[in-house]
Amino acid sequence: MDVSDNIILLMDDVTTSSNSLYACKEILMDHGAKSVEMFALGKAI
Repeated sequence: MDVSDNIILLMDDVTTSSNSLYACKEILMDHGAKSVEMFALGKAI
């Protein structure tokens, strides 16, 4: 899938440390995404 110049909303159901969101964001940006916004429905504590 070509993500070049796209604005992407990256969603997760529950996040603990957000490491997976940031890792996915980095990969998408490395593949040319214009921007990546991250959103999680909940946070584990």
